[in-house]
Amino acid sequence: MTERLVLVAPRARDLMWDALCNRACELPPLLEHEVTAQALAGAPSEDGVVRRDHRWSARPNVPAILAPHIDSEYLEWTCRTEWRPRDYRSRWTIEPAFLRESALCEVTMDFQPAIGGRGTRIAIALDLEALRAPAAVRTITARILATHFRMLVEAAARLVAQPALPREDPQ
Repeated sequence: MTERLVLVAPRARDLMWDALCNRACELPPLLEHEVTAQALAGAPSEDGVVRRDHRWSARPNVPAILAPHIDSEYLEWTCRTEWRPRDYRSRWTIEPAFLRESALCEVTMDFQPAIGGRGTRIAIALDLEALRAPAAVRTITARILATHFRMLVEAAARLVAQPALPREDPQ
């Protein structure tokens, strides 16, 4: 099962590309729900592909009385990303902690200029073929992931709209 969505962000392609590939760990404070992200690894390979791993976690969005009954493994995941510089296409693999190093979903994002170069059209494909579950579970999972990626794109647009902080002079 593959879920497809197309989003348009009112920011230039280079900025959105950078925010979603290089600056993903800066996005959680800009998301609606409480999430954290920590960079685990990343470096260009000999073939020119950049690979980065991030560990993400979320707080349960349920009434306080239910929160202690939700296993933290359901709220933690590793996101493995890879791309070639200036290729404007990235591949993400989402691995929830509860699946023990199995992929839940593979995501591709294609970045194209939009709005006369002032915006970015992002075509997202969420491939849930690796998820061995009934169709209803895959459909619900696809909707949750589509919502999450919409929020990531919106957060990236807000991130790049923020004024740059002045850099300290290393004197």
